[in-house]
Amino acid sequence: MDADVLIVGGGPAGSACAIVLARAGARCLLVERNAGPPCKVGEIVDSQVQTPLKQLGVSGSLLGSRPLRSAGTASVWGSGVAERSAALDPYGGGYYVDRARFETALLEAAVVARATVRCGCAVRTVQRRTAGWDVEVECDSGPRRIRAALIVEANGRGRPLAGSEGRSRRDMLVALIAYLPEVGGPPDLRFLIEAAPDGWWYSSTLPGGQRVLAFMTDADLLPRGRAEQGRYFLQRYVETTFVSEQIGVLNPRTAPHAVPAMSTLRNRIHGEGWVAVGDAAASYDPLLGLGVSAALAKGLGLGTLLASDPTLAGGIYAEAERETFAHYVRTKTTIYRRVGRWACEPFWSRRQ
Repeated sequence: MDADVLIVGGGPAGSACAIVLARAGARCLLVERNAGPPCKVGEIVDSQVQTPLKQLGVSGSLLGSRPLRSAGTASVWGSGVAERSAALDPYGGGYYVDRARFETALLEAAVVARATVRCGCAVRTVQRRTAGWDVEVECDSGPRRIRAALIVEANGRGRPLAGSEGRSRRDMLVALIAYLPEVGGPPDLRFLIEAAPDGWWYSSTLPGGQRVLAFMTDADLLPRGRAEQGRYFLQRYVETTFVSEQIGVLNPRTAPHAVPAMSTLRNRIHGEGWVAVGDAAASYDPLLGLGVSAALAKGLGLGTLLASDPTLAGGIYAEAERETFAHYVRTKTTIYRRVGRWACEPFWSRRQ
């Protein structure tokens, strides 16, 4: 298979980039290692997602995934409970989505735009050639070889492909995530947040009668082993004063799983014939809500740059990504400093 651009990764950033490039007439091939978009964390989508979706012309992809609309935010961060209604949001509030369904709709939009999409294809080897790249992928139907002029790495926090440089890590944040059945009565459509001595909690309802409950802390503050982490999660939960009151008693067999959530920046974001986008370039603390919305906007931006001038696009995008990350670090520090009552605890003192 030959392509002008090979995009590795079928998340929001990769799909958005594929849509833009395919519409611009590029031979665009997107490969996703999973047979279909997997279940993943990040189901809470900021209201500003409407902007990149409209620019991409795929607003129906969000609505077609049948999201729930957020009623606003209720938090215990500084002192007391602070509530902000979605009615005060100029975009009308965020969304709670089924990520797998939403990302499937985005991939379908890429196909409509005339991008070639191949799911169930994992990249095995990448070799630089004079006129581009030779890439070997293992697909469900067998091995395939791809020749591409440019590689866009949109494979999240996975290992680098074209560029082997590492990442600068700003913290050790990890999330303990559990999915609970929504119990009785109408769902609470608020996004709940609560600071705790060694981290912070968030929770929201999800489509399909589920609720996500997450505890954010540092990896070195967690006990080892999933069983011990489960006990730790339940113990910290009963110590909350707000979230547990809203959700109720947890099943003692609740078993969270740990996922990385640290802030990282790739040391080198682009090189000759390749560029990284989305989490492959920089990853963010979920506190700032820079997940799906940012990934779509970045994929859209990179695709537009590549369609305009592929020789300069990587450098322009990389500089913008570094500036965005620097601004994010400053904003994140300001928000964490608002929690003063545990300033001497390791989790909070590291963020002062």
